[in-house]
Amino acid sequence: DAAAALFNLCIYQGNKGRAIRAGLVPLIMGLVTNPTGALMDEAMAILSILSSHPEGKAAIGAAEPIPVLVEMIGSGTPRNRENAAAVMLHLCSGEHHLVHLAHAQECGIMVPLRELALNGTNRGKRKAVQLLERMSRFLVQQQEEQESQPQASAHVPPQAIPEQVLENDIPEQLDSPASQYPTAL
Repeated sequence: DAAAALFNLCIYQGNKGRAIRAGLVPLIMGLVTNPTGALMDEAMAILSILSSHPEGKAAIGAAEPIPVLVEMIGSGTPRNRENAAAVMLHLCSGEHHLVHLAHAQECGIMVPLRELALNGTNRGKRKAVQLLERMSRFLVQQQEEQESQPQASAHVPPQAIPEQVLENDIPEQLDSPASQYPTAL
């Protein structure tokens, strides 16, 4: 079986880079996104192995895998769910982790991750918990950044803000004439 041979070759660290440079990631992603699901288990296992290699993270990340991985975590077989979580965990700890975390959040990863953390295989549970921790830190960081932004924009002079924005932000009923002009937004 060719998939089993590829899996066995990719287990060896020295072969991972060679397989990635030979173009294996796009082929594997094609199998993962194939609606017939042929060789899905094998493809996800190989993807999980390749994602542990720096070149693998880059190649997988370039293939825009997040929607597929989120879907797999939510509705795949137990083995595929744990492998998808493993790939996500590697991507979310790599060079572009913030981009991947944001995209995963947009794709609705939290619910499938919580479900995997409760009902997955032991490995799936571990990966899901680690991903939930990373997502939580990411969300806290995002919240802190959002909270600090209004303070920074409070120093923008009103003439720098389009009139339409000011009109939409001013309350309809104002108590005093002095309050007609916003001092801070």
